[in-house]
Amino acid sequence: MIEQERYKRVMAQYPTGIAVISVADGHGGITGLTASSFTSVSLNPPLVLFCTAYDTDSFPHLQREPHFAINVLAEDQTDLAWQFAGSERDKGLAAPHLIRASGTPVLTGALAVIECEKHFVYPGGDHAIVVGRVVGLDLDQGRRPLLYWRGNLSGFQTPGTGSDGNTA
Repeated sequence: MIEQERYKRVMAQYPTGIAVISVADGHGGITGLTASSFTSVSLNPPLVLFCTAYDTDSFPHLQREPHFAINVLAEDQTDLAWQFAGSERDKGLAAPHLIRASGTPVLTGALAVIECEKHFVYPGGDHAIVVGRVVGLDLDQGRRPLLYWRGNLSGFQTPGTGSDGNTA
């Protein structure tokens, strides 16, 4: 039997980017969750997936709404990552966002946005595997990603540079 805490510690050794999965809250606003991973599944059709626990406050919205967005965060968006990682009911209320024509809320200022139409939701243990068909893309190449490693959030450091990006 694999111990859950040991499993989490081992998995935390793999650094990942940070994204906020945003979805309409049913009242004209935004809710969502912070995800430490998502992946592309297919180029044709363009599909992506992420996993979420069934007991998150956002899961009922993800089940109900036909669209969601994956907002890849930049290194200066640590506050948004923690904001959406919480379980507060109105956690998206103060988040800077806009609502697309599809009704999908997207975070303004994200490094990249992948707008999706829900394609499938599969069971995956204590999580749901959510697959989305990509229907829109935005990209801001002028900034660096926010990363997650060993339970910590930080910016990307290029070899030979400090955390501010300047040569060491």
